Amino acid sequence: LGLLMEIAISLDRDARALLFWERFFVLYFAAAQRDPGFLPQAKKDALTAHFSRVAREWEARELRLKSFEDLHGLWYVLVKEKNMLQTEKYVARANRVRMRSAQRIGQVRRSMAKIKLVLSERAIEDAGDDPATRRRFMRIINAK
Repeated sequence: LGLLMEIAISLDRDARALLFWERFFVLYFAAAQRDPGFLPQAKKDALTAHFSRVAREWEARELRLKSFEDLHGLWYVLVKEKNMLQTEKYVARANRVRMRSAQRIGQVRRSMAKIKLVLSERAIEDAGDDPATRRRFMRIINAK
């Protein structure tokens, strides 16, 4: 939780709002799971629709403004989110039900690709005309 708070502080206001809404939905839906009458279906649908509008992928122009440390922290937040979504997908498939918010996997992947794009742009700029340095930077960025 400490690392998550440090990252949240470094992110802009929209990202902090997104983190707030994610925590809100986790707590709200947990209460609804314990007591089925806690949350009427119409309210649950409205909240789900609002949450799907709030959750969005990062744009490259936003990422270009971030420092390397911010991008590094965001990368690991996205890795954790991707792993959680893959687990959720696996559980849903095992239970033969549809995964909730399946489009979020694509949003996370595209955000990760945009971080790589921004880092690649910076590497090309830093390397200048030296192809060996450029290859070394790109090998580090694209490491698996």
